[in-house]
Amino acid sequence: MSKKDKNLFDDEAEGYFMTLVDEKGKEREFELYAKCTLDGNDYFALAPVDSAEAEYVILRGNKVGDEIFFETIDDDDEFERVEDYMGDLLFGEVDYDEN
Repeated sequence: MSKKDKNLFDDEAEGYFMTLVDEKGKEREFELYAKCTLDGNDYFALAPVDSAEAEYVILRGNKVGDEIFFETIDDDDEFERVEDYMGDLLFGEVDYDEN
């Protein structure tokens, strides 16, 4: 999957909508929920706009020139680390008493 957008790596990119094309040529619209950098790689949590369920996918993003290529995370250990981090980022508890 790929998407051209120079600003997707910016700090204010959350809430960004994009259309991605899969390997079979099918287009699908996603909303960017969260992004992070772990171990030198950039990861994106994307939710399909056409789904009523609270689901999201996590993809690794690589910027080559002005184009961003998204790829699935095939390594189970890498995926678990990123999934745990994204879960904490998206759904972690906030302790307001901590100062």
